[in-house]
Amino acid sequence: MFYRKMPKTNERLSALCFGCMRLPVLTDGQIDKKRAIAQIRHAIEG
Repeated sequence: MFYRKMPKTNERLSALCFGCMRLPVLTDGQIDKKRAIAQIRHAIEG
């Protein structure tokens, strides 16, 4: 895993992540939990 050091805190954070800002949504605007869970599991397994 690749890490980057945060300039202000010197904290090490992984360079790669799975952003959750754009999870799949249903037609009513709610998060499609079934698809979101599948995506997150796929990312963890990868």
